[in-house]
Order: sequence, then structure tokens, then C-alpha cells
Amino acid sequence: MAHNPIRDDGAAAIASNLHNLAELDLGYNMIGNIGATEIAEQLNLLTDLDLEYNQIGGSGAAAIARHLHNLVRLDLAGNHIEADRMPSLLRTLSQHDRIQTLNIRNNPGCDAPEVTEIATDQNRRPGLERLHISGHDKMPYEEGQLLVFGLESRIETSPVDASAKPTMRRFHIIVFALLALLALLSLLQALGTTLG
Repeated sequence: MAHNPIRDDGAAAIASNLHNLAELDLGYNMIGNIGATEIAEQLNLLTDLDLEYNQIGGSGAAAIARHLHNLVRLDLAGNHIEADRMPSLLRTLSQHDRIQTLNIRNNPGCDAPEVTEIATDQNRRPGLERLHISGHDKMPYEEGQLLVFGLESRIETSPVDASAKPTMRRFHIIVFALLALLALLSLLQALGTTLG
């Protein structure tokens, strides 16, 4: 049901009528804190929830973290989660041992100073397979580097069979290529600002 402007009323109607849902994709639907809270309080069987690019702020995200303990995948990318709410959201979600994929990129709160440290700790959590985080404007290179090292340390301490090694090597090459590109873009931007 993505890309339908159902807003909070539509989210509340879905939540009050479809209690047995395991997966729900309501991305790009102009849902705010009220709709997110209704979903969180009434759909506690959800394992996969996609609410990307809505209008959810800190209180709606907190309700999701507080009530939905069965989530395996949570996508809150591109919402309005504020800097003062993001650290507590990440701390609450870190207590959920089922979450394998967490996407919170492109929220204003991603730029909060302590988010990188908390996210790095999240990366070391055994069940977490994917953590998508980048700033609302952009995450500084050094912080992105810190997250990669957190992820690498988890990968290196995880048991790996021989057939997975080429895939991990490719993964490292891709990650470092992206970081080099990020550093180059930052340098070009700084040079453009200095020259202009």
C-alpha cells in the first residue's frame, strides 16, 4: 500500500481492522506520529514494517520501538525523527534481539553526535545484519569510517565458512570504494568552497 496518501486516518483504519498482519508497507503515505502510534499499539504481530518517507517524528518512532518487539525488519528512512529523540530510539531498539535490518537514514536525528557511537554498538549486536544510517544532510567521512570499522569487527569475529570469503572480500572492496568516493566528494566540495 505504498505511495497512497492515506495519512494518519488511513493508518489508524488499517491498524484497527487488520490485527494479524505480519508485514506492512506503508511507505510514502504522509503518515505522522498519530498513525505510527496506532500501528505500533494495535499491530503487535508485525515482523516487517516499512514506513519510509512519511512524516513520523520522535514520538511515533518511540511508540514503534516501545510496542513492536517482533520486528525483524524496520524501515523508518526519510522521516522527521529529531536529533534529541534518535539516541533514545536507537537504545530502545538495541534491546530488541530479533531485528536484523534497521534503516533510519535521512532523518534529521542521524546528525546527532552520539548516534554514530550508538550505531557502532548496534553493529556489533549478533543478530543485526543490516544497519542503514546516514545523516539528513550528510554523515561526515570520519563517522562513516567508524561505522565501517564497527561492522568489520563484527564480520571478522563471526564464524565464516570458506565459501563466504570471496563475498566478504567483495563487500570490503565495495565499502572502501564508497568511502574513498565520499572522501573525494568532500574534498572537491571543500575546494569548491575555497575557490568560490
